[in-house]
Amino acid sequence: MTKFVKTQHPRAPHRRLAVFEYKKVSPIADASLLGRIVSAWKATRSPLWYTSFTSIYTKTRIPYPKIFGVLKWLHKANPYAVRFNIDRTGNIVYFKLLPNEVAKC
Repeated sequence: MTKFVKTQHPRAPHRRLAVFEYKKVSPIADASLLGRIVSAWKATRSPLWYTSFTSIYTKTRIPYPKIFGVLKWLHKANPYAVRFNIDRTGNIVYFKLLPNEVAKC
C-alpha cells in the first residue's frame, strides 16, 4: 500500500508562514524602506493597483517582517493609504497603496 503524498507549490508554505507574521510585527517608521516599497509597488501592481507581498520581496529583497512593519506603520498613520485584500481563510494576500494618501504621511 502506498502512502498519499501531499504536494504543494514550492512558494506556498513560505508565503503562508510569512503572512501569519503580519499580526506579530510591530510598526516600523522608515522612509527609505517606504520609498523602496512604493517604487516596487508601482512596478509590479495590477490594473486594479493591487500587488502581492511576494512580488515586493522579489523586487526589493526586503525581508517580509520589515515590509509588514512599514505597511502596518503606514496603515496606522493613515488608514486610507493602504488597502488589503484577504483570501477566504482570512489571510492578507494582496495590498494596494493610494499614492495621494501615502504622500500625506
